[in-house]
Amino acid sequence: MMDIFQSSLAKPKLLAGGLKPDRQGLIQADIIYSGESSPDFSGGDAPPPAVITSKFLASENHVAFLKDNSFYHCGIKELQGNGNVEDVLTFTKQSDDVKDAVISPWVSIYLTNSGDVYGTYGQDGSLGINSSNPVYTFINIANNIKKINNNRSVYSNTMLITNDDELFLAGDNTYGIQADGTTKDKLVFHKVAENVADCAGSGFNTYYLTNSGELYGCGRNSNKQIINSSASSVTSFAKIADNVKSFSVYDSSLCFIDNNNDLYCRGENSFGQFGLGHKNDVAENTKIAENIKEFRCELASVFYIDSNNNLYGAGLNSNGSFGIGDISPITTFTKLAEDVKTFNGNYRNFFYINNKNELYGAGNGEYHGFGINNTNKNNTFVKIADDAQYVVQQADAYHFWYVDMKGKLYGCGKNSYGQQGNGTTTDIFVLEEKVI
Repeated sequence: MMDIFQSSLAKPKLLAGGLKPDRQGLIQADIIYSGESSPDFSGGDAPPPAVITSKFLASENHVAFLKDNSFYHCGIKELQGNGNVEDVLTFTKQSDDVKDAVISPWVSIYLTNSGDVYGTYGQDGSLGINSSNPVYTFINIANNIKKINNNRSVYSNTMLITNDDELFLAGDNTYGIQADGTTKDKLVFHKVAENVADCAGSGFNTYYLTNSGELYGCGRNSNKQIINSSASSVTSFAKIADNVKSFSVYDSSLCFIDNNNDLYCRGENSFGQFGLGHKNDVAENTKIAENIKEFRCELASVFYIDSNNNLYGAGLNSNGSFGIGDISPITTFTKLAEDVKTFNGNYRNFFYINNKNELYGAGNGEYHGFGINNTNKNNTFVKIADDAQYVVQQADAYHFWYVDMKGKLYGCGKNSYGQQGNGTTTDIFVLEEKVI
């Protein structure tokens, strides 16, 4: 294997001090990727439109996107790579020749087309540079990389897949999510697996999928999301399933589809999100639906689109986000809409786009007004736009974004750190076109 790491990183130049985000408040967020829910135009149903972003990323206080191989971002200063000088209030280009990017409350990293990885901030050693101190400028942390990812939520854990299909990890090791048999943080990248096609973090766990369809996981096991055992954590990777096509995770819940497009789930089911009619945890891989086109395991909820373009959901519905007219919990999969192309959201807010390109939303509009200046709870779906291509929501529902069929980006919601990119720090409740 080629050496993926820069030798000069053993003693990086770090800026002293810095603000550590509060794990409960400052920038706690889930990262939502447009690519997970974007419509697939490869089948010839429609020509691909001019897309403003190849990927859009949202955290509570920081947003970013890729456009024409360039990486743009704005928001809270600690994650901007500008020396921790000031919050960035307009979308600012960080770099060209960028293939991919990920952001989290603890790190911002991007991958160039030549396989170089650059990162900033890096709480808990997640930059893999042998230091747990934050870095406030983008530095080169690895080479020979084809895919990057990070933990979705509370723990700072960076994942790299090399061009040789090897998986490397660095950062926080709570519950053994570094898969090294310990719970001690790893300050440098270390190899944990080979023949890797994909990887993801759930907040409490690390998962990867092999090129041959084997799914492995490690970390917290209190809900038996990894193995059917009384062990509270699994500190080395254990096989979960074979013949897996793709998977989706959130906290202690795991869902995946097999090569027959059947949907399976296991782990935490405390909100009835597996649609099995109960709220008991599930200790084995359990089939819950068939003929799946798209699915997501989300915060306290699971959603999928079947082969007939019907959208189904189950789980917590306390904000009326399921759009069915009440706020009762949903413990069996319930049809939410028909003729659906794509979706994004969870129990707080939920959005979908139908095949007429109409965007609808339901749930708690407190922070973003659904873009129509309606901050009330809407327990039935309201139309937001007529020409939507895909929609992205920040997990804690502080803001949401969509791209129209002409490739224009629109957003609204919280803006205390300039994360709306409009040059102000004033929250906005009406969707506005972003100037790039």
